[in-house]
Amino acid sequence: MAIDRKGGFLLFLILSVVLSPLVGVFMLLITRTSVPNARGLKALEREQALQK
Repeated sequence: MAIDRKGGFLLFLILSVVLSPLVGVFMLLITRTSVPNARGLKALEREQALQK
């Protein structure tokens, strides 16, 4: 797709290799984990104990 564009194939190949990990890290930072970590697990256990 980049062959007929200004900059050519090589520029867009380099951009995709550089930007892909950055987009992945950004997505990791903005999404929450589905498994609580040790601190979150302790808080969840305390909350459940208080509810009983």
